[in-house]
Amino acid sequence: MQIYDGSDDLRVFSTTHTIAVVSSDRRDCNDGDRMTLRKNGREDWSLLYCESGRIFIEQTVLNAGQAWIYAPGVPQRYVIYRKEQTVYHYLHFTGSDVSTLLSSLQIPLSVALDVKDDFVINRLKDIHRTLKNNSVLSALNAECYALQLIGGLANMYNADASESPSLRRVLDHMEHNFDAPYSDERYAAMMCVSVSRFNHLFKELVKVSPYTYYLRLRISNACDLLEETSLPIKDIAVQCGYKDPVYFSQAFRREMNTTPSAYRRATTNGRV
Repeated sequence: MQIYDGSDDLRVFSTTHTIAVVSSDRRDCNDGDRMTLRKNGREDWSLLYCESGRIFIEQTVLNAGQAWIYAPGVPQRYVIYRKEQTVYHYLHFTGSDVSTLLSSLQIPLSVALDVKDDFVINRLKDIHRTLKNNSVLSALNAECYALQLIGGLANMYNADASESPSLRRVLDHMEHNFDAPYSDERYAAMMCVSVSRFNHLFKELVKVSPYTYYLRLRISNACDLLEETSLPIKDIAVQCGYKDPVYFSQAFRREMNTTPSAYRRATTNGRV
């Protein structure tokens, strides 16, 4: 598996413009499995759009027609497997007021956005094409296309805002208690709805089932421990809610397509 750590990322420039495009391109991932692992994130904003195939981002699977936005400084870990025949676009951008803009348009971050539409691909292609000219005018045109893209995302993404605060409480609880046994009854009670209603709402807003999200939290935390500590794998299994190390290894392999030991070797190069 190829692992990119972000060391060759373009440096972010300062700007007073609302949005300024740093880089953008389209990737056809048919040359092998690859992982992007930016432990400290990027200095700018990142938008990923999955044109076809799938991208495995933390606890979420980004399917064709979905977008994902990372804020600056947020760790990035996503995996693309050759067998998925994934094609995706990326857009890195900065600006004087991006955070306020996205907030005012109610565009959520680090969430799979259902935005399948020719408009999205066309604006991304416009940005790719314009940037190739490498001139002041082309940079301004790219900014215009980027603003149109953000506006389009706001129009296409319709989250149920009335459910979001209670869902956020559930997500926070999951993120701090993933080592405990899963209980959909507990989370349904936190949202004051039935279990069936909870499962429906969660999948509608997060795009995966609550149990799948819960399991991916465990594996994501396991990845962090494998990268950052020298703990034995059996101890990592326990910390992530798995009493049986063998079952943990099987679950890890299903999610990451590699074993915990191989992941540790690939991401630490013997440092841990």
